[in-house]
Amino acid sequence: MCSILNRLYYDYYNFNKKSYFPIDKDYLRLIFMLKDENIEDISIREIIKKYKNRNSFSNRIVNVEENNDDYWIEKEVIHITYPFEETLERIEVLYNIIGKEKWIKIFNFDYKDLCDFIVVLIYRIYNYNYCHLCKDSEILKEYEEAFPYSKRCYFTRKEMYQFFNNKKVVDSLFDFLSIDIKMQKSIVDSTKLIHYKGKYYLFFIWDFIYNLFNEIENKILENISNIDNYYQNKGKKFENLCYEKLTKYYKQEYIYKNIKYTYKNSNHEIDLLLELPNSYIIFECKSSNFDINKTNSNKELYEKFIKSFGRGYKTINDLNDYISVGNNEFIEKSTNSIIKLKPNKKIYYINLSLYNIEYLQTQIQKIKTEYINPVNIYPICWNYMDFGSIMKLAPLDFNLFERYLERRTNLLNKRKNVTFDIDEMDAFGFLTDPNYDNSFDMIMKYSDNNIDENFMISNGIYRQDFNNMFNVKYISEYIELNNSN
Repeated sequence: MCSILNRLYYDYYNFNKKSYFPIDKDYLRLIFMLKDENIEDISIREIIKKYKNRNSFSNRIVNVEENNDDYWIEKEVIHITYPFEETLERIEVLYNIIGKEKWIKIFNFDYKDLCDFIVVLIYRIYNYNYCHLCKDSEILKEYEEAFPYSKRCYFTRKEMYQFFNNKKVVDSLFDFLSIDIKMQKSIVDSTKLIHYKGKYYLFFIWDFIYNLFNEIENKILENISNIDNYYQNKGKKFENLCYEKLTKYYKQEYIYKNIKYTYKNSNHEIDLLLELPNSYIIFECKSSNFDINKTNSNKELYEKFIKSFGRGYKTINDLNDYISVGNNEFIEKSTNSIIKLKPNKKIYYINLSLYNIEYLQTQIQKIKTEYINPVNIYPICWNYMDFGSIMKLAPLDFNLFERYLERRTNLLNKRKNVTFDIDEMDAFGFLTDPNYDNSFDMIMKYSDNNIDENFMISNGIYRQDFNNMFNVKYISEYIELNNSN
């Protein structure tokens, strides 16, 4: 089994510049399949052949039309990744709900221990992979001298003990974050640290961190009594996390939270408002669980979408109606002070989700009216990870950022039949890249709202660049900060 896992690791991380599979999700399914295999004496070729015979795309496509799932192919092949910092930070919502004392009582390690452990895992994987990919004997020698217990692609408890003072904490982290390869119950288990005879393999770094949120939440729900109160606090803590994120990059006097207004004899609320040089952004924050991969039909998907985000879309639609008829006055609840929007500034709406909306977020406006009632204004859709990334980049050039907001809003509302890529970060990169101004103008001028169109940006190049930039910066700063302490 170890030789199989080693070979899969080398192949997945492209040590040999070749690949068994063209997409990540095939590796994920193969790792899950290994739970049922007795492969001590089987070769990697045989196990790959067995997997392809059992899990080929043509086999999986059987009866797909009967499922009435328009997104079946996307679920099978698309794998969007996000920066580590934002993905880790969303776990803070859960930590802040229950507090440090209860967290440690439930998990036997602190939130900081968890973050430290994950950063060490990632840092070690990066270093190990770099040394083996560059094939420089001197660099490899330096690595092995610096990491004497880390000479293999897998992890061991002994290796991780050297980075932490408390072995019990390390053991608790391994126990929570890993799963024996034979004990996998669902394909999500394959994204954990895979354990086999004292060796721990981590293949899918981003999925490991992202799916950890659900693992932690499930553990918390098993150990609390008032679940309704927990979900109420979850929404408030998510709003606070988004507010705190904005205060890192923008002056506090330009950020407003929990503002209210009265319209048609009803009271309304807005979660967050940010003032930019030439515009306002209104954020609606939603913390309801949403997982597109757990839906098996259009009807089921849209029912869950409405449950998670429907109220947010109505809130934005009502606010747009209020502003459209000439209203511009709001009240900040905490101070009871009046806020008046400046008439010369444009207004943009963004729906923020604590959960990943996947490729659905770039084509909400195309949802058939048989499943969802159309609204007058479709907001830009971001998950929390993209929110963190984009709001870091925006202060570098506000004019460019506001151009993105205008173009993205126009695409969603004036060219509703256009799916502009499957990844919002790629859309953001393209719409702020001066090299493609003419391309955008052509889309707006010649797209036909009676024809379904898909505009794809090649190979997720912007997403890849942004992720690499943020990950390198985050890991280096995190390690530097911890070393100084």
